Amino acid sequence: MTLEPKEYGSDPAGARPSGKRMRRIVVSLLKGGVAKSETAVSLAFGLAARGRRVLLVDTDVQAHCSDMLGVEPERGLADLIAGWGAPERILVEARENLWLLAGGNELAALKMEIARREMASEAVLSEALEVFEGQFDYLIMDTAPGWDTLLVNALYASNSVLSPVSMEPMALSGLVRFEERLQVIQKYKPDLRLRWVVPTFVDGRVKKSAEILNQLREKYGYLVGPPIKYSVKASEAPAYGRTVFEHDPKGTAAQGYDQLTERILQDCERDAEHRARGFLKKTLALNPAPPPPGAEPAARPAVVPEPLPRLVAGQVREAGEVLPGQAGSPAREAPQPNREGFPTAPGPAPAARTEPPEETRLSRQGLIEKILEVKESASPRSKAKFSWIIERLENTGRKWTQTDLSSLDQIIDKMIRSDEPPAGQGPKPLPEKGPLPAGPGRRASGPLTARLQRKKESDNGSEDLIQAQTAGLHPGDARAAEG
Repeated sequence: MTLEPKEYGSDPAGARPSGKRMRRIVVSLLKGGVAKSETAVSLAFGLAARGRRVLLVDTDVQAHCSDMLGVEPERGLADLIAGWGAPERILVEARENLWLLAGGNELAALKMEIARREMASEAVLSEALEVFEGQFDYLIMDTAPGWDTLLVNALYASNSVLSPVSMEPMALSGLVRFEERLQVIQKYKPDLRLRWVVPTFVDGRVKKSAEILNQLREKYGYLVGPPIKYSVKASEAPAYGRTVFEHDPKGTAAQGYDQLTERILQDCERDAEHRARGFLKKTLALNPAPPPPGAEPAARPAVVPEPLPRLVAGQVREAGEVLPGQAGSPAREAPQPNREGFPTAPGPAPAARTEPPEETRLSRQGLIEKILEVKESASPRSKAKFSWIIERLENTGRKWTQTDLSSLDQIIDKMIRSDEPPAGQGPKPLPEKGPLPAGPGRRASGPLTARLQRKKESDNGSEDLIQAQTAGLHPGDARAAEG
């Protein structure tokens, strides 16, 4: 494809609406020197040469896109975001069907302004570019190699990512790191995808290029685009303010970018067909075709859902049980009116509360007799607790449930077991009262020793008191039992 260089004016008045949303592609990688700017400019020029209206946005402070196209715009992206000029006067028509929104040093200050924005700082660029929606077919964005606020904004403003990868190990590492960061953005923008991986600076004379190219194809498969071969002419083109198509149209680099442009056009058209097909299928499902003239519309059978049977607390469905309303179940009873006269749906009768057998039921008198049998042989502390429990059981003003009596019975059994000596041993003799034997670093007696002894005795009975409170006893009564 041979294209002669041509000069164009800077008046974007010809940017007439095309009636459809533009496809947004960001060219990015966390590695410098991989031909990002050259790829963005060549892709934008190739699309414009095929009759597509293209907007090229430079988000880099180096402004390489302006140098490669040989233009010197007075305004750029920073002026658009800051609102320092009309959008149609900020654009520069660099080639036919190709408009440029230039970068520059002003973007350095703009990054700090975006970072200080309190809400939705990642959507600043997307909001600014919304004014061009419908006026262009493609939006190509060139980015800086570092991860900054402008790169995050460029990713949020796009739906497809193209990553040029030079045939170097560090470029592969940059692609891996870029994918990790991209996954974080995809959590908040699910339609953003890595669509193309473009090998650049491919040199058939170097063995390393073939190895890295094979690794890319093994890992990314169809995402790998046509390789861009190394070309001296391509590196000379920016010095003349020309694209590779204009400087060396028959060179290997121009052929590679031409194939890449054709590949991207085919993928974008295929995506548009898939979206249209999905939209058509959804539309037909919601709005079926009307019947032919004279034909009666088919009546849809009315489906009345059967109400589910209600289950009350304590009712469990048995295996193989047929619930009311299911196949093989008996007919439902007619609804009976309630006190207000409204009919109510019949439900299963509430399950009766099951009571324990008569021989296993506990009583207050039985617990009192159980305590009296062991009270005489109990320790002094247990005797005091037993007396307190008997006093509470004899209180006829309180209603004792089976749960309360069962918990209290467990407490009594534990107190009885704590007083029993180990098997084969007699009762432990009580320690003789008197001062503790003196030793190095120990006092024979004193306030601290007495306080520690009282704390130890208090801890021994705390567990029984906690269980007594769980059984429904008042905390004040528990403290009385402790005394």
